[in-house]
Amino acid sequence: MSSNADQVLTVDQVKALLGPPPVMPGESAEEYMNWWMAFVEPDKPKTFMAWLEINELAHKEWELKRLRGYGPALVKQALIAALTSILLSRYDSLLSEFGGFLPMKNAATDYFGNDATARQEAREIIESLGITEEQIVAKAMVTRGKEMLIVDRMDSNRANASRLLRRAIDRRAETGSIPPVQTDD
Repeated sequence: MSSNADQVLTVDQVKALLGPPPVMPGESAEEYMNWWMAFVEPDKPKTFMAWLEINELAHKEWELKRLRGYGPALVKQALIAALTSILLSRYDSLLSEFGGFLPMKNAATDYFGNDATARQEAREIIESLGITEEQIVAKAMVTRGKEMLIVDRMDSNRANASRLLRRAIDRRAETGSIPPVQTDD
């Protein structure tokens, strides 16, 4: 007689047990489930414990994918402030260079805006000042440094957990059994 832990489960049974996909606003539950199935298919888990391992691995990898988009999003959000900061740091020299008239009043917002004409004019002004896109991005990264470090730590944590899970799954596949859980005790 087999125990409940040895009972073979179907994909639909596991989906019902796990509940709805753990997605954030703006993420697609369907995309998550396609991602999840990409992890399920090669391993073809049968037991509940094997399903839990694969589910956890798929989720950790989904979180990694999510986190790796957050760093660029943080930087993108800080670009206007970064360019404004660069322009303000050169305010006195810009006043004399432009004879008391600063044509870049809205240069920072226009530089990243949707209006093609205003964007082109702002880019010409910023380029004429010798300010590069790399300088702007670097300033934005420094501005968002603490947040980016937190995201990086979260990324590293998920990556380590994912590697450990993958090793456990591989050992289970090699031995045909579930390896014991290691504790820090």
